[in-house]
Amino acid sequence: MADDSIPLQSQVGGHPGLRTTTDGSRIIKPSLPSERHFYESVISTHAEGFKLLSKHVPAFYGVTPADADGKDECPPYSYVIIA
Repeated sequence: MADDSIPLQSQVGGHPGLRTTTDGSRIIKPSLPSERHFYESVISTHAEGFKLLSKHVPAFYGVTPADADGKDECPPYSYVIIA
């Protein structure tokens, strides 16, 4: 995971382990493969339904792997980076 991230203090729900960039401009959230696929599909498909949906989905900035040391707070999948 990105070294310039810190735990998000204002998490209300969802998976545990939400993080944010130190400047607060991005959310780094644990994700299952299906969630990652959803974000990738919304930004890459040209289907009309996804075009409409993309206006209501956070901007997607990619994926970063979970920590390899096993000390991560989520299952060892990956994190999606959104804003």
